[in-house]
Amino acid sequence: MAPDGALSTTQECHLWVLPPEKKHVEELCEEGRGLLCEEECARYQAIRNPLAARRFLLGRCLLRVGLARHLGAKPEELKFDYQAKGKPVLRHPVVEGLCFNLSHSGEEVVLAIAQCCALGIDIEARSRGARVLRIAERFFPLAERQRISARPEDSESTALTHWVLKESVIKAVGDSVWDALESVCPDTSGPDLEWMRPPPAGNEENWAQVVGPFRKNYLLAVALYSTNGWSGKAIRFRHYVLGQGESESPFFCPEMGTRHTISR
Repeated sequence: MAPDGALSTTQECHLWVLPPEKKHVEELCEEGRGLLCEEECARYQAIRNPLAARRFLLGRCLLRVGLARHLGAKPEELKFDYQAKGKPVLRHPVVEGLCFNLSHSGEEVVLAIAQCCALGIDIEARSRGARVLRIAERFFPLAERQRISARPEDSESTALTHWVLKESVIKAVGDSVWDALESVCPDTSGPDLEWMRPPPAGNEENWAQVVGPFRKNYLLAVALYSTNGWSGKAIRFRHYVLGQGESESPFFCPEMGTRHTISR
């Protein structure tokens, strides 16, 4: 029997989030300290900012519990190694091709789990639209800047959409978004997501990307890379709440994606 929370197909992506109730989040903070390994405890205690420390603790709790549910393991027994830019990977993966990625913004933390070659996720508060637009006007490629400025009334939301799409791809390949503001160029002008420039790995058929609203005030993008390609494969998202299990009410609603990746 597959573990509770395991992926049933390679076309599934599981999203794990914190419960919306503050009381339950506080309870998770208390329980989460007992899940950290010695190295994580040291990192947690070294963080001076209380909000940053809390976000780190909840992120590690979400990571450990979500993966443990998928693997049928105990959260505290999972061991991680880290890539050059700090991206965690399981030290002893028991499922071939298992990928995961964590993102946070404000009080929200999201974990994505999928079976592919690489996976990246980014969540941003919609309130950051004006700030991201200023970054876009300075650092995005000319073609992207022209697309964003073509509709002034939507320029902030368009810039934020491009930002989360860029960051999800770059996190999938284990790099920093600041290293690829020009090289990763999404095209959101049509009904499907397209690439203005070749992707950082493989070709366009190797990538599946989706973007859409998350809960009430956030935007979320997910990027999946597979050497087998995604042509004609729709991605099914399943939603889980930490401490409560699978949710019947989706908190992520994909609105745009690369061709065929959203079931319409």
